[in-house]
Amino acid sequence: MIGKGLRKTHDGERYQFRNIDFALSEGQRVAIVGPNGSGKSTLLSVLAGKDVGREDGELWLRKDLNLAFLEQEPPFDPELGVLEAVYTRDTPLMRLLRRYEKVMADASAGHIDESKMAAVLEQMDTLEAWDTETKAHAALDKLGCSEFLSRKMGELSGGQRKRVALAAALIEEPDLLILDEPTNHLSVEGVEWLEHRLQQMTNTATLLVSHDRAFIDAVCSDILELDGTGGTHRHRGGYAAYLEGRETRWAAEAQRVAAAKNTLRKEQVRKVCISQIQAHCLPPLRDYLLFTTFITHALFAEYKLQMRSE
Repeated sequence: MIGKGLRKTHDGERYQFRNIDFALSEGQRVAIVGPNGSGKSTLLSVLAGKDVGREDGELWLRKDLNLAFLEQEPPFDPELGVLEAVYTRDTPLMRLLRRYEKVMADASAGHIDESKMAAVLEQMDTLEAWDTETKAHAALDKLGCSEFLSRKMGELSGGQRKRVALAAALIEEPDLLILDEPTNHLSVEGVEWLEHRLQQMTNTATLLVSHDRAFIDAVCSDILELDGTGGTHRHRGGYAAYLEGRETRWAAEAQRVAAAKNTLRKEQVRKVCISQIQAHCLPPLRDYLLFTTFITHALFAEYKLQMRSE
């Protein structure tokens, strides 16, 4: 995935992010951090291939890319059962698992089609899908979904739907995994399992937003900071490296501002001094005395301003 010159504003004037150049390679895991309103979730949507909010820039995604995107409020058909919802991603493996679940459900109801059953079982063997079905049930269990497996998605709370969506994103190992606040609504055990699962997915490029510092440190070695004014900053290392880099940048910015203010004050004093001398230009006998008096007052005023700034 490669993005160049990506831009988004609040209202056409105030930037959320601007001129972002971003690339993500196989196995890389990056966390996006920044203040509320800085555009983290919007950037995730843009990088997932959704143009919502993107005002400029280009994005290249591989044509056959297997991408899984966990949104903050994942959409589901309210009539789907939990296990059906887990298999809703449009990949060959998920389509096969949906067919398998349908054939098995029909067989349980007494409607057995031997030819369909034989075909789907053969495909399950070919794609080694049996392990995937086991992973699906394990993910649902570890993420705390076992207690509502028999219910329909429309009967679940927002947090429960988010957990089902997270399980759906994790049962395969996609080329690109994008997660928006994945630890919300999870128990401590659920977060620990998620950390372990992401660490196992060594070939999957992962991009995530989270407010959980410990989780970020456990799974991400790179940080992309959105500073809230349109700027972006890359930090190599975990959350501690991001904090250190941000503090260093803030200190350098404060020094630049202080130096600019000091230069401005000196220029103002110089202009006042010149204007006073010009305004009170007197005959030659008193020029020297007046000149030295004005210069003394001007230098003293500048000295006091410098002392205040320090």
